[in-house]
Amino acid sequence: MIFTGMLVLLAGNPHPPRLDTTLARRAMLEAAFYSEREGGSLWGVPLSTPLLIVDPSTRRAISNVPDSAGLMTRTGGHYEARLPDSMAVANTSVSWGRRTWAMVLSPLPADSLERGILLMHEVWHSVQARARVPLVTPDNPHIETASGRTWLKVEGRALSAALAANGWARRQAMTDALAARMARRAAAPGSEVTERQLELSEGLAEFTGIASVVPAHEWARVARARLARLEGNGSLMRSFPYATGAAWALLLELTDEGWRSYVTEDTDLAILAAEAMQVDPATLDRSDARFAAYGLTELRASEEAGRLARAAREDSLRARYLTGPTLRLPLAEMNMSFNPNTVEPLPEAGTVYRPFRLSDRWGVLDADSSGALVNTNFSEARVAAPGEGGTSGPGWRLTLRAGWVVVPGDRAGDYTIRKR
Repeated sequence: MIFTGMLVLLAGNPHPPRLDTTLARRAMLEAAFYSEREGGSLWGVPLSTPLLIVDPSTRRAISNVPDSAGLMTRTGGHYEARLPDSMAVANTSVSWGRRTWAMVLSPLPADSLERGILLMHEVWHSVQARARVPLVTPDNPHIETASGRTWLKVEGRALSAALAANGWARRQAMTDALAARMARRAAAPGSEVTERQLELSEGLAEFTGIASVVPAHEWARVARARLARLEGNGSLMRSFPYATGAAWALLLELTDEGWRSYVTEDTDLAILAAEAMQVDPATLDRSDARFAAYGLTELRASEEAGRLARAAREDSLRARYLTGPTLRLPLAEMNMSFNPNTVEPLPEAGTVYRPFRLSDRWGVLDADSSGALVNTNFSEARVAAPGEGGTSGPGWRLTLRAGWVVVPGDRAGDYTIRKR
């Protein structure tokens, strides 16, 4: 199965953005410049891969190089094609036309630094396997608990303090961030694995974007801006590594210049920093008093209030996806794309992704803000309130491949699909 993030679905948007070919061609030149300037110094592999810039509303894609299967047409100074409906469209690494591409969605950021970071973030995904870091992006639903959100925000505040400090003060703030991380994980056994995997993929991608584009004297400012995003009320379970992973990696740059040569698929960036500081995470004081300066008491109160609101939201989601009528879609060769900032866990049932695009053997599901529920073992997806015939509902539509049909489900109002 393939997971891709940062999708922007545009169904129902009366003014969808179009592909600015002038800006896209400029972006390709910028990415080539950053790649040449970086020269493989960060990871020992060139940060170079063809870019595919895509308008998600029309699926029009352009590049400054052709594919290897003759699917693209030369138009002026670039190549272009319409991507197939079955292909996930997202900011990610993708194989298509017998090439590996860094796919980036339009509209591109107007700010040149943010645009460069995005481009090189996605280029990293295309080369990270050669840097001994597999692309593994599991969900982390424990982050959305009141405890998980509280300790994540404490960690983020401590990391921000570390990036703003020097010497002993930086070391102390880094140790506080590590202690907050250990407190969070103690409440969610097993989370160290899924956090580490997601942070290595997305955190190192964001670090690579920052380190290859932004002047070194601006790294702390850019990383602290990302940490500030943790303070909001939105979903953090998939977006947190863009902040914490990048921050830990940049702090490692300041603590141990050789750290990148130690990274493997089993590396935890915070633990690597602890080793550099000669700190034993198991011996850290995790009493509440340690975190008073980071607003632990206030964060607990606000996140408890948020928990009550989320509980009401979960009741609504259960009614929508579990007790109400649904279309149930079996998953076997899933390819899905979504926005990691709007993912919602539904305990013991699965995860709600919105907006959402899903393809499998049976065809393509497009769901905008309505989203879909994917169960915990990724064997089934559900969308709510199917209309007559079961191929569409509020905010979603199903396009079936030949040989597949929608049939009534086990409950009144339910549908499922099967091969004819």
